[in-house]
Amino acid sequence: MAENGRLQPLLRLLLEGSADTQLSMAAYVGELVLTNEVKVFVAQTAGSALVNIMKSGNREAREAALKALNQISSYDVSAKILIEAGRHWYLKKLFTICFISSAIQDLQ
Repeated sequence: MAENGRLQPLLRLLLEGSADTQLSMAAYVGELVLTNEVKVFVAQTAGSALVNIMKSGNREAREAALKALNQISSYDVSAKILIEAGRHWYLKKLFTICFISSAIQDLQ
């Protein structure tokens, strides 16, 4: 996908789109099967935007961004890119929040 230029429009919309568009693109990134090389590219290109969605988006947007960040960070190199950029604290906090939210939903 990235090799033939199909990922760039998606990432551009994630970076520059409306809140609804960013939500859709984050959700889509979370669903994609990405090669490790592409995970690194996405971390470098859109990691900051995904973290910003986590900080300021609604619950649905935060869940989509978290899923995308989880997908991207599953490769050590891309995870280090996110950590080095100062995202570790946010990821840890959001994983905890999502885990607690999921546990509460399971109790209902």
